Amino acid sequence: MAMESAINDSLDYMGKRVILATAMGGLAGGCLAVHRGHSIATLANSMARSWALTATAGVATQQLAYGVLARTAWPPKTQEQKNALILASHALGGISGGSVLGFLYIQKPLRGIVLMAPLMVAVGLAEVRFQERQRQLLLLQDAEPVKPTLNVDGSRALPPPPDEHEAERGKPW
Repeated sequence: MAMESAINDSLDYMGKRVILATAMGGLAGGCLAVHRGHSIATLANSMARSWALTATAGVATQQLAYGVLARTAWPPKTQEQKNALILASHALGGISGGSVLGFLYIQKPLRGIVLMAPLMVAVGLAEVRFQERQRQLLLLQDAEPVKPTLNVDGSRALPPPPDEHEAERGKPW
């Protein structure tokens, strides 16, 4: 049962990213077609398929690397280790996916690696930072609930005006 859940989570993760890349590729292709004066549908469709293939190669190999590393060589115990695992799996996904794409498109795997590895590491870094920001927001939300104060007429009360001496004491007001 746990294995099915992990596989479903990986497929969900990959599906979201491939759909996003396909949409971005279609939009980029449409913009490029307008700029060049070509057929919008043809170029947008071609670019969307190309971006979808690129995202599939990168994300599928990243998820494979994440699964192998997390279950065998490097099971994460702390959040820092999980972040490092995410970055390492994105780097491995960029290397392996980039080599596949480089071979498919131009028959030179190293060129694909040079292009995809930094992109995948950047995506991994963005993912780690996004998760950190989500955690911070959840901690702030749980820390202290803000109770709005209301005026007599039912409108929200404004905070008290800053004291002229508070700036001298280092207060943010």
